[in-house]
Amino acid sequence: MKKEAAKTEECYLGMVQEVKKDKEKTEDRGIENILEKYQDVFPSSLPDGLPKKRGIEHQIDLKEDHIPPSRSPYRLSWEQNDELKKQLKELIEKQHIEPSISPYGAPVMFVKKADGSMRMCIDYRALNHITVKNKHPLPLIDEQIDQLAGAKFFSKIDLRSGYHQVRINARDIEKTAFNTKYGHFQFKVMPFGLCNAPGTFQYLMQDIFKDELDQYVAVYIDDILIFSKTYEEHLKHLDAVLMKLKKNGLYGKLSKCEFAMKQVEFLGYVIDQHGVQPRDDKVKVVLQWPKLNSVPEIQSFMGFVQYYRKFIEGLSQISLPLTELTKKNKKFTWGEEQQRSFDLLKEKLASAPVLKIPTRTGRFIVTTDASGSAVGAVLEQEEDGETRPVAYLSQKLNGSQLNWSIRDKELYAIIVAITKWKHYLLGRSIKVITDHKTIETFGKAEFSSRIAKWSEIWAEFDIEVVYKPGKTNKAADALSRIAEINRLDISRIEDGFQKKLRRDYEKDEKIREIIENVQNQEFSSDNTYKMKGDLLSFSTQPGDIDEERLVLPKGETREIILHDFHDAPVAGHQGTDKVHSSIARHYYWPRMYEDIKKYVSSCATCQVAKSSTQAPGGLARPLPIPQRKWDMQF
Repeated sequence: MKKEAAKTEECYLGMVQEVKKDKEKTEDRGIENILEKYQDVFPSSLPDGLPKKRGIEHQIDLKEDHIPPSRSPYRLSWEQNDELKKQLKELIEKQHIEPSISPYGAPVMFVKKADGSMRMCIDYRALNHITVKNKHPLPLIDEQIDQLAGAKFFSKIDLRSGYHQVRINARDIEKTAFNTKYGHFQFKVMPFGLCNAPGTFQYLMQDIFKDELDQYVAVYIDDILIFSKTYEEHLKHLDAVLMKLKKNGLYGKLSKCEFAMKQVEFLGYVIDQHGVQPRDDKVKVVLQWPKLNSVPEIQSFMGFVQYYRKFIEGLSQISLPLTELTKKNKKFTWGEEQQRSFDLLKEKLASAPVLKIPTRTGRFIVTTDASGSAVGAVLEQEEDGETRPVAYLSQKLNGSQLNWSIRDKELYAIIVAITKWKHYLLGRSIKVITDHKTIETFGKAEFSSRIAKWSEIWAEFDIEVVYKPGKTNKAADALSRIAEINRLDISRIEDGFQKKLRRDYEKDEKIREIIENVQNQEFSSDNTYKMKGDLLSFSTQPGDIDEERLVLPKGETREIILHDFHDAPVAGHQGTDKVHSSIARHYYWPRMYEDIKKYVSSCATCQVAKSSTQAPGGLARPLPIPQRKWDMQF
């Protein structure tokens, strides 16, 4: 350092010292010491062999007079068959499965994980249908939360493949059998997909931590929370819990654990030393409802509000500035009065007495709906003849999800909802209300590999599906359409195209008449046209591609779109159906399919380059000469 200083005329020497409280150093070292002590509780994978023999094993009690369900294996791809061989070999080596001669047999499917790898899952729907549901009560969430008062340090432990750490009762092993093209096998450990698995796991955790529960441990299915008032106390509590896990042969996944945290999320709540706050996502979807820009958007929002009208005192007076805008011949003007009404209604919907604190006694109802680009759901609870909301949910669809069939979107809405509200719904009888009738048969029909994972999630819940037509399903329907408000972004349309569009609007008498009717609110609530700035948009009826689209009048703009989606090099001169599907995602005009079909059939390039699909004519043969005259009269 002296040599370096001598090279310069000026030199400034300073000393940097890391400032850290002794307590924080001690905390870090204390946690590290405990994790080193119990490092065998956090292996990189589950050890080979069966789980430790414990007093609690998974049992499968079946309804009387049942016939053992057995289905042929599903057809798998070559890649999936290779993966099946590999995973069967691994499970046999771990002693988790064994060859079987059971009369039961479930088919196997694969689901892709986030990292691209494949996970084998068993379709146990038929077995679950005849299984007597486990009535072991799950702990009350309010009681779990109340006991955390005053705690300042929290640790969460996640078990590695928790279900595979529980044995199947010997008499029930044959019921877990599954069929593959490589043989018939059965599980000796609890597999995913069995309807009573969550109850068994909860029972095991409560038995292991019976002395620590309500003292410094809270357990809900696979969530283990350790809470303490001081750091020194927390180290002792963490040590005791890890000792219990080691003693009972249970293993954690270190990458998903949290230790000595000042704030954690648990059962839908954010917990810290200052208290317990509900996560705002229960009401966030309502509080962040975008500003209403048209009469149909006001009608959708008010339909949602009216669904809970009995819990909002003075609703008629509060909503008057909004309902006035929906009257015929009333000019749509959004001002301060409308904004105040809108904000107050959102606050009312997101607070007591509208929002209910869930209890153990009432039955839960999950009402779901899906639109073209989003899913929505409401969690409610029935009690004393009254149904009130507990939480709201709205989620956008992205990427390939937008191309799913309406059935898959409706099914996905249910999966999102029951997963989000899992801590309320597991171990309870749930009524799921949907406006898509085929969802009622989900538990019986064969499905694609894409929704195999959904079947596993579904199996954990006791679900009764009830069909309810969309017109009466206003709450969930409105939530599913929040994400579509302002979906058509006019600012992203090129200025030159917008100018041409406005010129074509002036020339097209039919479109001009529609615009005048929309501006004067002369359409009924069932119509689907609305203005986006000074451009016209259209939303399809349920069952079509349900997205907001720009209306194209007759003229130059329509010709530009037809050319870009069919003739352009990247378009590839595709057929009528594919061109229509691509254009219909963004644009609309009356008799669009017929116009596209006419345009495609008149394409000179397609006529020359595309091969004919008509069968070739046979060899020419002369007709035989008749031997005499024939005559026929009617």
